[in-house]
Amino acid sequence: MSEFEKQKQGEIYDPADADIQELQVACLEKMYDYNATRPHEAEQRQALMKEMLAEVGEGCYIEPPLHANFGGHYLHLGHHVYANFNLTLVDDTDIYIGDYTMLGPNVVLAATGHPVLPALRRRGLQFSMPIHIGKCCWLGAGVIVMPGITIGDNTVIGAGSIVTHDIPANVVAVGNPCHVMRQINEQDYKTYFKGRKIPEDLLAAVQHDKFREMRRIKQQLPMQDAERILREGKTAIMAVQGDDGYPYTVPLNYVYMNGRVYIHSAKEGHKMDALHRSDKVTLTVIEKDDVVPEEFTTYFRSVIVFGRARILTDDAEIRQAATALGLKYNDNPQAVKAEIDKFWNALACIEITPEHITAKECIELVRKK
Repeated sequence: MSEFEKQKQGEIYDPADADIQELQVACLEKMYDYNATRPHEAEQRQALMKEMLAEVGEGCYIEPPLHANFGGHYLHLGHHVYANFNLTLVDDTDIYIGDYTMLGPNVVLAATGHPVLPALRRRGLQFSMPIHIGKCCWLGAGVIVMPGITIGDNTVIGAGSIVTHDIPANVVAVGNPCHVMRQINEQDYKTYFKGRKIPEDLLAAVQHDKFREMRRIKQQLPMQDAERILREGKTAIMAVQGDDGYPYTVPLNYVYMNGRVYIHSAKEGHKMDALHRSDKVTLTVIEKDDVVPEEFTTYFRSVIVFGRARILTDDAEIRQAATALGLKYNDNPQAVKAEIDKFWNALACIEITPEHITAKECIELVRKK
């Protein structure tokens, strides 16, 4: 096995190998040119990044100076990655950074280490393990990430932290060694710094931005049609984050009221366990689903709701939701009240606040218009 192969496979290798050295010098020459660009030479820096790095997505930027063992030769950037001054890469092997991730000044991503055994270090030997940083992460100033680390999507690493083990997605982690301090939570969708509120117009724009645009835009229905389908629909399919990471989907009765979806449930079970783990849900309602044999298809209209679930705890809220739900399927108020009273002690109600709603119809219905 060549030293190059050992380098890429996590084996102990000799970085003084002639082939490795030749590549390294060529990479460092390009990095020197990058760091020597003047502030107004943005286009030149972009062109050099595409030459230097393994992969560069759209809208990426690294503030010079960049310091890297191999000049970023093994650095893979998604789209819109930003790195502030003095990014240091011990990039003897692959380092992956996902879309929209931001790195503060003086961040160190060290994918290479040396054996603890002194005799091996005297020979100048080392090993390299890939680093994976997810999408939409933020690493604060002075963060150090060690070899072989994975950081999950959306995670924030506090300034000065030293990351010595994997960090999951959707958390705030800090310290030396870096540890999870808390989950990203509902408060983070309302405030941004010591209780300062995020402006409502900015929140609305952000909520829209985080969801994909519909790919088949010609089939998209306007919001008034989506709300009509939600009001008139009979059954919804709800998807939650089930056991062991498996999605759990369940058909259920629902009511759409005042811009929110309400469902009922037993107080215990798979669905409730999932909602305690994560409040993120999706709902699908199909209004039309007619089989058309001669076209080998169905004609359909449907709505998907992406939202946050809240298990109601106030008795008045529970009764209001349960009553509205009951009256949707049975217009006898006395019968609805009697049913609610009968099962009151076992009854739970859940409110789902939509963050994003899309509606579409099949292409055949579009063509018939």
